[in-house]
Amino acid sequence: MRDFYSNEDVHLVGTGTFKTHVVTDANGRSHVTLSGIIDVTGTGVTSGAQYSGRQAFEQHIDPDTDSAPFNFTFTETSLLIGHGAVPNEDLQTTSHITINANGDLTTAFVSGGISCHPPL
Repeated sequence: MRDFYSNEDVHLVGTGTFKTHVVTDANGRSHVTLSGIIDVTGTGVTSGAQYSGRQAFEQHIDPDTDSAPFNFTFTETSLLIGHGAVPNEDLQTTSHITINANGDLTTAFVSGGISCHPPL
């Protein structure tokens, strides 16, 4: 990803854990809770600057339809922490989740970008 504050590419690696909970109420309506944690570490390709970040999220969704499949896309912003004298950055992530007709999570992907975190 490109860090627009330092004008440098930052190589991010990490893991994401997602949990999906689907409940059908007495009226036949589905209610979905998506939660997860994304952990990343990053290294500036030119400078070697080090970053780390953790983003936890929980989304509650009441779909417009009475049954799966469902597709959800949501965006979150979290802090990417610069180590030492490296300034912090904002990490924006967009997550997409697909739940099939059986209620199983079949697709989960995250994409994102880095932007300048204003100094305090």
